[in-house]
Amino acid sequence: MAVMRGYVDADGGVGVGPTDAMNVALAAAFRTADIFTPDGHFRMMRPLAGQPAFRLLPDDL
Repeated sequence: MAVMRGYVDADGGVGVGPTDAMNVALAAAFRTADIFTPDGHFRMMRPLAGQPAFRLLPDDL
């Protein structure tokens, strides 16, 4: 839930759902910025592990 609250959209509402928030949290736990997904929402989010952006696979190979 803390991850969901950390990503708000321009209107002040929650910008990501629980599934995307869980993927961000899991990426941080595994210290990676690589996520296998076709979901472009991750282009607007920054990894919590310190990398500048997520690498979306397979698009960013």
